[in-house]
Amino acid sequence: MTYAKSTTALISGLQRGLAGLALLLGGAVQAGAQAGAVGTALDTAKSPGSGIAMVTNSVYGRCTGVLIDPRTVLTAAHCLYSKRTARFVRPQSVHVLLGYDRGDYGFHTVAESFEIGHGYDPERSEATAGSDWVVLSLAQAAPDTFRPLPRAQSWQTEQTVFAAGFAQQRAEILTRTPPCVIVSEVASDLIVSDCDVSHGLSGGPLIDPVAQSVIAIQVAVTTVGDRRYAVSVPVAGLPLPVVPDPDATN
Repeated sequence: MTYAKSTTALISGLQRGLAGLALLLGGAVQAGAQAGAVGTALDTAKSPGSGIAMVTNSVYGRCTGVLIDPRTVLTAAHCLYSKRTARFVRPQSVHVLLGYDRGDYGFHTVAESFEIGHGYDPERSEATAGSDWVVLSLAQAAPDTFRPLPRAQSWQTEQTVFAAGFAQQRAEILTRTPPCVIVSEVASDLIVSDCDVSHGLSGGPLIDPVAQSVIAIQVAVTTVGDRRYAVSVPVAGLPLPVVPDPDATN
C-alpha cells in the first residue's frame, strides 16, 4: 500500500484519534480493542532480532525493548508504571531478556537504573505520548552475540517499514508485522504508521527493512473510522548514548 501525501481529512482524523490512544500494554486486550494480526517469526540469533529484548516486570508482564548499546535498552515508559500504586516500579524489578524463544533465552539481566522521557505523565498518557520512553541502564552488559540496533536519523512519509516485538497472540516468540507504511507525523514527537500492531509490542521497534535500523518505538494505537494505526516515538533526537559503528574502518 502506498500513500500520496496524507490527506487533510486523514490527518485531522488522526489528530482526533490521538485523544483516544490505547496503550499497547502487555496485559489483556482492553474492551473494544482489536488484536493485531499474528505476525511471522523473527530470528533472534541474527540482527535485527538479536537486538530486540523482552522486557518484563510484575506490573504489566511483557513488553518489548530495543538494545541501543550493550548496557542500554530503550522501551516504553508506560510499561514500568503501576496504576495500582501510582508509582513506577523499581529498576531492579525490570528484567531484560535477549534471544528469547519459547522460554529459552541467551542473556538475562535487570535494570540498574532508568531515565524516563522528560515530561511523561502516566496519568496523562495521551497528552504526553511523545515522551513515553525510558532508557534502561543494565546491570550487566549484553554479550557481543546480541548486536545493538543502529538508530535511523531520518524517515519519510510513505516509507516502508515493519514493527517487531512479543505480541500477545504469540508471546513466546519474537514476531514481526507484514510490511507497512509510515502515514504521517501528526505531532513533532510522534509517527503514525498503518502497521498492524497489538498488545505486547509496547517499546518494540519500527524498523527500516533496508538499513535494518530502528526508526521509532511503538507506544500506542489509535483508530480513525474502522482503521487502526500504530503510534510511535521517533528515536532521532532522544538523549541516547552515542554508539560507535562497529563496521566503521579507520
